[in-house]
Amino acid sequence: MPAAVLIVLVLAAMAIDLAHLQLGQRQLRSMAADAANDAAGAGVDV
Repeated sequence: MPAAVLIVLVLAAMAIDLAHLQLGQRQLRSMAADAANDAAGAGVDV
């Protein structure tokens, strides 16, 4: 039984780590899209 609890904790930690990584990637993509939109908007204003 204690081994099963340890396995579940390790799997939960891995899931949290992967979720955190995915959130970072999503934020990076969002910042890149925002920068591209700002650059395109600045090009139209000129």
